[in-house]
Amino acid sequence: MKLNENLALGANAIAYSQVMPEDEEQRQCEWASEKMSLIISTLRQLPSRERVADIGCRTGGQALYYQQQAGIREMHGFDISEEPLTEAREKGIVAHVWISGVSPCPVEDNFFDAVVAGDLIEHLMDTDVFLEELKRVVCPGGYLLITIPNLAWWWSRVRLLFGKVPAGMGSVSSQYAKDVAVDIKHLRVSVNDEWVYLFEQHGFECVSVIGYNYPSLLRKPINILDNFLTKNPALAHSNLFVLRKPA
Repeated sequence: MKLNENLALGANAIAYSQVMPEDEEQRQCEWASEKMSLIISTLRQLPSRERVADIGCRTGGQALYYQQQAGIREMHGFDISEEPLTEAREKGIVAHVWISGVSPCPVEDNFFDAVVAGDLIEHLMDTDVFLEELKRVVCPGGYLLITIPNLAWWWSRVRLLFGKVPAGMGSVSSQYAKDVAVDIKHLRVSVNDEWVYLFEQHGFECVSVIGYNYPSLLRKPINILDNFLTKNPALAHSNLFVLRKPA
């Protein structure tokens, strides 16, 4: 990748420009089963899903699953490198290379009925450029579904009381982190109100915020409490923001 691309993506440039092995992709899907089920159920409720995009699709496994389960006619996928997109095209995904902050999204205005950006925006240096491009390519009355880890997850609050970094917090380094709960690839981590405010500044209406978790992340009996507290998005590990572009 070129220098300006690395600056735009940080440590993510290397981590997300490579092909994911099939067994790893399957493991990731199993790990994120709650998130994927929530996205699919939300897609099914949209008034139109003829043409949908998955941003950060890698080899297209999740995009294909969304298409099959939600009845999407034309599924597009975007990623930062051509290599994994070759496999996505073999799955029938209309795949494009796009590096936000380096080039415009390579489709025309008002192109998609809905766009899915799962656990992606927290990895970007310039979230404003990203959101402006998504607003451009989503049709009037269309939807943007964004999932993001929550800085104020209840377990992170407990960790902070004991002097530990909140789970999923970005590191002080692009290479090193002492605590395994730190994610060196995260550049933007915040609380729900801040995200909603950002989305509104870019012209989106926040229709709903829905909390979800990762069932295998915490051990019993703590995960039972986590399942209960996840009903409150302010305390959930992660949230799905359902955003609408005004008609």
